[in-house]
Amino acid sequence: ETKTELAIMLDLRDLREPIDSVISTALFRIVQEALTNVIRHADATTVAVTLVGTEQSLTLTVQDDGKGIDPDAVDGPQSLGILGMRERVRLVGGSFIVEGAPGAGTRINVTVPREPPSMAEPPPVAMHPR
Repeated sequence: ETKTELAIMLDLRDLREPIDSVISTALFRIVQEALTNVIRHADATTVAVTLVGTEQSLTLTVQDDGKGIDPDAVDGPQSLGILGMRERVRLVGGSFIVEGAPGAGTRINVTVPREPPSMAEPPPVAMHPR
């Protein structure tokens, strides 16, 4: 906060320990990238980071009061940070949404399962008769 002059509010609710290390690392990296994007691009003064747990999932929201993201830029070739966040969420079986409009700030919503999908099970194989 001192370095960036950005007020960061943190709200953690209903979190039950332990949190799977793959999930916690993914969420940490997503928050890290989201805050980096706010600092670099948003011209925001405040950002709220919220993490809420349920029995089955964790929901992360990062909301800033900055200039807002252009909806066309969300999937643009310059949006490598968003692409990286989206890929992290996909790898743990979650959902990722970016909302924003010029002048209205940006919100990132992530919902991930408490446990990542099992990587031990091989993908199904289609069988073709001979």
